[in-house]
Amino acid sequence: MSKINGKIIGVGAKPASIVFAVRRSHGAAHLRLWSSGGVPDCVWCVAKYDQVNPPALKRLIANGAQLRAFSSQIMEACYKAAKELHSDIAKTNESFKKVYESMEAFQGAAYPWFGVAEFNYDSFMIRHLA
Repeated sequence: MSKINGKIIGVGAKPASIVFAVRRSHGAAHLRLWSSGGVPDCVWCVAKYDQVNPPALKRLIANGAQLRAFSSQIMEACYKAAKELHSDIAKTNESFKKVYESMEAFQGAAYPWFGVAEFNYDSFMIRHLA
């Protein structure tokens, strides 16, 4: 059972039950995240995703699906469209803008690390295990 300010917001053991809420106080918007089981729900969700997708992909391929990467032109067009959409939303939604700007700052700082650590390791493992 999960409670916020003494009120029940969720009952049961459903993994990854997450509630987002925006609260205004003192003129500022605050995005809050509550989970029925805390951080482990988020970890469970990612782990479950990683567990069930490889066998699902294997079944799709076994039934004739052909995997193809999107071209860089398609990826660039999608990236541009997403940036434009996010910019438009941020113009009219201060809560979104605050979260989005924070996310962009994190990505700008984190992606160089991911490029050195995660990308190289993942590429290495894919070549050796695929």
